[in-house]
Amino acid sequence: MTIWCTRPASGEYAYNTQVETVLEDPQKYKALYEKVYRMRAGELHYVLHHLPTFANNTGVFIMGTSEGAMTVARFDDQRYGPLINGRIISAFSAEYCYFTPTAEAGEFGGSLLVPTLQLIGSHDEYFGTRDSIAQLIAADAQGYGSKNLLGHGFQTMKRQDMKMGCVCVFDEGRHDLTITADNAIRSILMVFLRRPSKIHELDKIWVNDPSLWQQIEVLDKQRGEEATGDLLLLRVRKSALPQTIECHREKRLRRVHGWDHATLMEAHCRLQESMESDSKRRASTQLERMSSFLQLQKTKTMSRNCLD
Repeated sequence: MTIWCTRPASGEYAYNTQVETVLEDPQKYKALYEKVYRMRAGELHYVLHHLPTFANNTGVFIMGTSEGAMTVARFDDQRYGPLINGRIISAFSAEYCYFTPTAEAGEFGGSLLVPTLQLIGSHDEYFGTRDSIAQLIAADAQGYGSKNLLGHGFQTMKRQDMKMGCVCVFDEGRHDLTITADNAIRSILMVFLRRPSKIHELDKIWVNDPSLWQQIEVLDKQRGEEATGDLLLLRVRKSALPQTIECHREKRLRRVHGWDHATLMEAHCRLQESMESDSKRRASTQLERMSSFLQLQKTKTMSRNCLD
């Protein structure tokens, strides 16, 4: 049974951030976002305390998007030690902004030894650097947040001496990155989940695979004996291919055609035509089989009626 709810959500923690409303009463929203963080952090503590045995033995990755990402970034995971294999922060800039009531709340609150991956769009409408809500609130005299927002947490990682981290900024990416970068995200997550302690070497890991390496550009990095941590800042180029294409198909097209978008689109169109042709052929074959079966059944019925 499906139950549809047509009424909007209500309650103390039901909110939709608007620049005007935050600027009307900044203290109210600071208090609200702090309460939201504490509630979400309590939920995360509960989950980590009630994991099944196999998860306690293998360890887990913690990940959040937007409000959840703010929670994961601020979350003090040090009490869990080696249980936390890595943290993933999506669609949150990990900076002092309207979502973090104080400058301290805009920093990572957990162990700096935990490998950390951040995924953020260059055009994120909430935390980006192109007239985002965070920028507009910080720029106003009544607002709060850093006046020098970068739209990502690379400098936060450097300032806090994080040991292993990678920040991926997606070209033209909005708050929902899957619309424009679903396949790239899948490929990055696959590396992080398999080799979290090497995520700062993603550019090296992908260098021998043109279908992946051509998608990224190193904007900044920190490595070596003199550095306190190994960090990587990447630009991830926007794919011209529709993100409805399966990840393995897009990789195959890139291996054959490189980064030539026109050729890629032609190849995709040919692939699409081939898929549609195969689909029609299978449907036609099935229809013929069904027609033959129905005709046979009709013939048998007529034969039985004649015998009767």
